[in-house]
Amino acid sequence: MPRVHFARTLMEMSGAALAFHFFLLGAVQLPGSGVVVEPAEEPPDLEELMRDVQHVHFLDISAWSRFRFQRQVHKERLDGEGQPVSYRTYQFQVTPVNGGFEERLTSRDGKPPTSRQIRHHREAASFTHHYNALRSGQEDSQDDEGNALAHLLYMPSYTYGGREKMDGVDCYRLDFGPQEKTRKGSLQARIARAMVGSLWIGVEDHHLVRARSRTSRSVSVALSLTKVSDVQIDLLNKPVALGVWLPHRLEIVTKGRVSWWPIRRRSIFHYSDFQSVHGGTIGKVFGNVAASP
Repeated sequence: MPRVHFARTLMEMSGAALAFHFFLLGAVQLPGSGVVVEPAEEPPDLEELMRDVQHVHFLDISAWSRFRFQRQVHKERLDGEGQPVSYRTYQFQVTPVNGGFEERLTSRDGKPPTSRQIRHHREAASFTHHYNALRSGQEDSQDDEGNALAHLLYMPSYTYGGREKMDGVDCYRLDFGPQEKTRKGSLQARIARAMVGSLWIGVEDHHLVRARSRTSRSVSVALSLTKVSDVQIDLLNKPVALGVWLPHRLEIVTKGRVSWWPIRRRSIFHYSDFQSVHGGTIGKVFGNVAASP
């Protein structure tokens, strides 16, 4: 190879190596190289981020009492292969009232409900129990909509997983793993401590966009007569008004046993048709903005 060509080749190779070196260091551009490199992004301060996420999430949950909405509850009993063998589907219209929510059953398995069924579900007030548990941070034995969810934003540590798009939203992904095994605490707290999963937090305003988790070990209670072998949670939140994100879909799969009886079930909750309530009147919500009545 001619000496001049060899020298030119050596310079090009050196330039490529130097470009790669500056890439690792987060350089923006190498003068004269034509190589533009984006600087490596500093990860957020996770403690500060989670404090803000917890605050924003509390405001979102508190804002739920300003909306009337549709709530669908689909419950399946599963076989050993995870296939449904029976199911029930309930449709509710939920309206905020003083001291809670009015939960009116509008259909059961696609059919009009009886007056007795309507009264039963109104008195059970299952969504009200769920709302109160989420807002207070205190567990409620009558909340079947994911008691463990309240613990996922208060894990002792998280690992930064980078930035990802989730449902079209630019998010920070935070991963968490199981904590030390202990028999202390409530069942839901112990289930949360056994979980591994991820949170997706909106970069712009720190709303919780999605949470996915599952238990990494079984949890036993009541002298091991009750054993929860697997719990999977998948929550997707969406904006319902300006600055307010609320659940759109929540799926919970539970496997375990009570005494010798196996329990395998899937519960899917859908929330839709949010309408803002203004002084007793209803205003439709368009996209991210609640229209005035």
